[in-house]
Amino acid sequence: DGHEYGFIKSANVPSVHITSDAAVDYLHLSKENEGSGTVSMIRADGTAVQDSKGKTVIPLKKIKGRGNNSWNHSGEKISYNINLGNKAELIDGAGKAKKWCLLSNNVDNWDSNSTDMSNYIGYTMAQRLDIDYAVGIDTVDLYINGEYRGVYMLTDKVEVGENRVAINDTEYSDDTAPERHVVDTTATEDS
Repeated sequence: DGHEYGFIKSANVPSVHITSDAAVDYLHLSKENEGSGTVSMIRADGTAVQDSKGKTVIPLKKIKGRGNNSWNHSGEKISYNINLGNKAELIDGAGKAKKWCLLSNNVDNWDSNSTDMSNYIGYTMAQRLDIDYAVGIDTVDLYINGEYRGVYMLTDKVEVGENRVAINDTEYSDDTAPERHVVDTTATEDS
């Protein structure tokens, strides 16, 4: 595209560089706030990730905050959902997709001295146990609008689709769905 880009990258850690029309402060005001722009990713070996059209500066349709408990207790380091304009394989082996997550891993509820690694440990265990549809992960340095935001965990977005959870709608039609049970939580011993 004729532009020259410079990137900051830690040794042996991929980096994700997002340029957004929305300021970080605006994104942090509400999970509903969103921005668009571009994203570039440099792998640990120094090569740039390309999207399905061969571009290394990938259109970013949307970046927005994510989480429930983590949103309320993460402080300045929140998690994000990103939607790319073109499919790209941001995590080796995860396949090309448009939707990805950047987890801050800033909240562990075990105790105040936690390592903030519960997501990483859980996802890594699922992969090593070869559990179907285990979430793909990679640790990355995240930069938004040129500002270093910290170490994040990049994950694929859990959703039904190619390179994600491979089921189709006909596999779970009403006549083949697993048996379901309804529990009445308002019942008492006397009823």
